[in-house]
Amino acid sequence: MLAIASQAAASSHLEIVGESHKGNGTAQDFEIDGYDGDATKVSVYEGTSASGTPYCSVNGSETECDSTFDPGSGTFPLDRPARTDDDGLTDADYAWTIVATYTWATGIGGGTRTIVDFREGTGGYDERIKLTQRPSGQLRLQYGENNNYYLMLTTNAWFTDGQQYEITVTYDGGTTGTDPANLDAYYDRFSFSAVQLTVSSAPTGLSATAGDSQVALSWTAPTADGGSPITDYVVEVYGDGSWSTFSDGTSTTTSTTVTALTNGTEYTFRVSARNSIGDSSPSGNVTETPATTPGAPTELSATGGDGQVALSWTAPPDNGGSTITGYTVEKNCANSGWSLATTTSGSTSATVTSLTNGVSCDFRISATNSAGSGDTVSTTATTTPSTTPGEPTGLSGTSGDGQVELSWTAPADNGSSITGYTVTVSPPDGTCTP
Repeated sequence: MLAIASQAAASSHLEIVGESHKGNGTAQDFEIDGYDGDATKVSVYEGTSASGTPYCSVNGSETECDSTFDPGSGTFPLDRPARTDDDGLTDADYAWTIVATYTWATGIGGGTRTIVDFREGTGGYDERIKLTQRPSGQLRLQYGENNNYYLMLTTNAWFTDGQQYEITVTYDGGTTGTDPANLDAYYDRFSFSAVQLTVSSAPTGLSATAGDSQVALSWTAPTADGGSPITDYVVEVYGDGSWSTFSDGTSTTTSTTVTALTNGTEYTFRVSARNSIGDSSPSGNVTETPATTPGAPTELSATGGDGQVALSWTAPPDNGGSTITGYTVEKNCANSGWSLATTTSGSTSATVTSLTNGVSCDFRISATNSAGSGDTVSTTATTTPSTTPGEPTGLSGTSGDGQVELSWTAPADNGSSITGYTVTVSPPDGTCTP
């Protein structure tokens, strides 16, 4: 039977309408030494599955299979001698699969073209496996020698002119012969399939993560490869008003990092999948802006107060390509180590409270954006919180000639050295001399 599967439709099956044979049908020992055909790629497998490493392949003008086949060696189904009783071999030992990539062309040769032709000899081609495109969308297979062969012709199929297909022919290895009662069983040992090759569906789930002068992308592989394996992903970047392709080599990995971008510039990205037919439609677009952490704030200044310090600074000259969202203020009082003092949501000033008057503190500031926190200000600001001194105590006076000598006990300075005293006289007609 001929089974044909389309990417756009469910599988359909075509009966082999033409069957004939000559002689005893076929013998398995093929002495293949030549190849011809219009298929762009042919792979030959041992067994009934096109999986694993091919036994041999033909790519364009290469003819690996010509030299690989070794008649009578017993190393491959097409090389083994004709089956005999008690030879210890099974059907599977003679099974083979041939896969051909082929572009249908009804306008060439009247619609008759050779797809694959493995043969022996240069004249009459005594032995051959020949698959042919016939007019009206038919496939024709000749298998065997000139005087011992099977011939199969399918019904008309849906092949489209100019479209590429992967055509597979499989032989299950069972015996064949001329018994009229078993001819259908003999023919059923052969099966055919054809898959229309198209570009794959589009990748999905594209996501982007910004970095320093780069953006990391990841996506999900297409749900359908179009019948041809995906060989690469094409990553495109939109910037400066046009699309360009990012060169990251050939890879089927569903992630990449686009580099050499400008921080602070918005870029748009999309990804397409590539197979032997071409490139898929692109994925949905995703937009991201690369950025790094901001530079350090400058011009930090501090003014002490009662149990607090007022700080002010200037925003960094470089925001790293992303808007600054806040500042982190750290303190180090009495060399006890750096710790968080406060944060701001973007203001370039802050007041640090709950400090101890008279204890010296250092302060430093760092800016934060979407990429994280940057460097701290290059220089720290040092100050000591303080308030007015306490009240002097123990005031006493000693009378003299037109004068009074006063003395007292100094109060607590509350964080700042006492620079002087004020003496008040009542009534206010005297003169104070320190």
